[in-house]
Amino acid sequence: MTKGQEIILYTVLVLAILILIVTIIFYIRNLQFFKRFAGKKFKVNVQIKLNPKTFEERAELNVYNGNFIDERLHGLGILYKDKNIDYLISYLEKNNFNNDAKPIVLAHDFVKIDISLEDLKNIIVSYNVDYYSVAKIKAYAINSQGLMTKTKVNPLRVAIKKILDKEFDEDVYRKKIARQKVKREAIEKNKQKRDLRKIKQKENMKRFIKKTQNVLSKIKRFFQKAFLKIKNRLNRNKNNLKEEVIKNENSGD
Repeated sequence: MTKGQEIILYTVLVLAILILIVTIIFYIRNLQFFKRFAGKKFKVNVQIKLNPKTFEERAELNVYNGNFIDERLHGLGILYKDKNIDYLISYLEKNNFNNDAKPIVLAHDFVKIDISLEDLKNIIVSYNVDYYSVAKIKAYAINSQGLMTKTKVNPLRVAIKKILDKEFDEDVYRKKIARQKVKREAIEKNKQKRDLRKIKQKENMKRFIKKTQNVLSKIKRFFQKAFLKIKNRLNRNKNNLKEEVIKNENSGD
């Protein structure tokens, strides 16, 4: 092989490699371009926001469309223990859509809906075996092709757990107060019983003293009468004796 032929061969190989590289890059760019325009799922996240006036926490569910084209929203909500808690109807009602409407999420735009943490907590505990436990929580959104985006939302789980922990503490406190109330009532009841027994004992003692006084009075009157009778008898006998002595003296004279 001559030197010129070698140069041509090397040139052809280099061109072939360059064409292959350009083709791969073009394919990747086209694939990315296609994904940008269609078939891409929504992005979903949940943020916990605090109302500075009422200090009430609410969850904000955001659905972001990262495509270059608009996408219809066919569903959005919360997944908990394989249960779909769908908030699409709530979103439609809040934004004055018909109940069967499929709202459009503009390209590179997002939609959002506020979720009451208290209402969501009530739904979650209805699925729980243990009232105060909270399993994994996910947010989801469904596009027009039926593709579902599922995202784990730990901030929402923490917020719900915080509410349940507070309820647990309040429940423990209420039970503690109830036990203390029962204890106080039992102590008060026992005190009332003791006071009632003391009152009855005092009344019984008063009746006993009164009866004893009556008996003693009767005995006293009896002995007074008996003593008076004896005294009268002795006085009569004394008088009779005097009379006899006087008679005897008179008869002797």
